Amino acid sequence: MRPKTPARLIASTCLTLALLSGTLLSGCATSRPLPYVREQGDKAMDRQNYTLAKAEFEEVVQRDPTDWRSRSKLASVYEQLGQYPQMREQMAVAYDLRPEDPEILDLYCESMRLSQDNDALIRFLRDLSVSPGRVEDFLRLGYYASQVGDVDEAERALLTGARLDRGQSVEPQMALATFFAKLGDDEHALQRLRMALFLDPENESIKEAIRSYGEIPGPSYAVVPTESRLDVH
Repeated sequence: MRPKTPARLIASTCLTLALLSGTLLSGCATSRPLPYVREQGDKAMDRQNYTLAKAEFEEVVQRDPTDWRSRSKLASVYEQLGQYPQMREQMAVAYDLRPEDPEILDLYCESMRLSQDNDALIRFLRDLSVSPGRVEDFLRLGYYASQVGDVDEAERALLTGARLDRGQSVEPQMALATFFAKLGDDEHALQRLRMALFLDPENESIKEAIRSYGEIPGPSYAVVPTESRLDVH
């Protein structure tokens, strides 16, 4: 074996240093503190640099699969990029991690709608309306059924939610008013607005909606919600 010449020795030494340098840099790149990576992702989102934000949050969830906040942010990035199946994939995991979080639930539903998996979306929401079967579960089912064009399902769900509420809250009445208005059923939309006015007579949004139909939302215009007169058990 020939001894190395000074030139070969220098070249060999440089190559070794380059390899070591590359290894060290690679190690540093993969060991950035997670709070720093999350911060960089947030900054990229603030700048609407969604490509960079995607890379940062993908690194976070790969290194910490339980980070539901970063998953939901990554899903929002995918939404901005029009990558709806990937958005849904992230939100499915986030929902498994945080099933009681209403914001996570809403984003999960939206991800299914955007990825056009309407059948899965409606099945999922029907299951929620059975258990736990809260007012908001039926209102959510009604909203998304309307969004995907299932008018009958939407009306049943919204009316069920209103009956469960027993005419105590504005939200079911407004959900029904919005639903009927979307159908062009002005009579029923206005009737639900009058019921909403009864429940919240100082609500300017309700009053403005009533005025848009050419009516005057005075105190005598409000009517008692139908559901508060029902014997609901």
